[in-house]
Amino acid sequence: MAKILEEFRPHRLLPILVAGTVVAVVYISIVTAFAMLIYSGELTEYLPVGLGFMLLGQLVAALAMALFSSLRVTLPIVQDNPVAILALVSVAIMAGMPDSSTQDKFFTVAVSVALASLLTGAPFWILGQFKLGNLVRHIPYPVIGGFLAGTGLVLIQGGISVMTGTTVNLGDFSWLVQQDLLIKWIPGFAFALLLMLVLRRYSHFLIIPGMLLSAVAVFYLMLRLTGTSIPAAFSEGWLQSSLSQSSGRLWQPILIWDLQHIEWSALALRQEACLPSSLSVLFLSC
Repeated sequence: MAKILEEFRPHRLLPILVAGTVVAVVYISIVTAFAMLIYSGELTEYLPVGLGFMLLGQLVAALAMALFSSLRVTLPIVQDNPVAILALVSVAIMAGMPDSSTQDKFFTVAVSVALASLLTGAPFWILGQFKLGNLVRHIPYPVIGGFLAGTGLVLIQGGISVMTGTTVNLGDFSWLVQQDLLIKWIPGFAFALLLMLVLRRYSHFLIIPGMLLSAVAVFYLMLRLTGTSIPAAFSEGWLQSSLSQSSGRLWQPILIWDLQHIEWSALALRQEACLPSSLSVLFLSC
């Protein structure tokens, strides 16, 4: 506690606040994007609640790392590769519940994410307690590389789907030439390419938050130059309408009576969407 109180001295507090603001800009952007991947399609209505879950999880992880980790300079963040698996889990669960309500599907998906987190966290804690981290070196490189490549494709597909507002199949490239979709995914692709090229050349910590804020500023400047109003941007799919229409819904914890909406059969071993995929999340996180 004495060490923590030292950080509140004026000469240390200001740089900490600046660093925290930079990290917050990056983290909020990343967590929002990942929430949109998992809670998409039919679950878009519940995206604000799912985003609230993920932001709270990020907060708890950061506090736990800062207070209890032996390496307190480390900052945890939601990982992209497990999110790709969880996005597939979400789709599989909804496909296995064709006659259920959207509310039932949302709570079932949310619980599957929570179970995957617990099934990942518990072995991690055991590995840390017994100093068994070196076990991961026995996983072959081709397995790791192939799995990362596969999840990368899933992330690309999810990213394009988020930008276009429609489900994109990488085996069907018709979306490449559809004018209404072309104008939506090209700016995102250009920004991703520019970000990758800049990060390969430079390594300053302000590059990512600076480019994110600059891209947002350019977006609203283009809206102004083209005479597009904010409501029109929402209606045309340039902004996430479910978030704009959900004041006060960002934080809605799952209460005891909400458990009636969970279809536990969709989380059984026989389903593609639950424990086997949770084990994939565990191994991928390792």
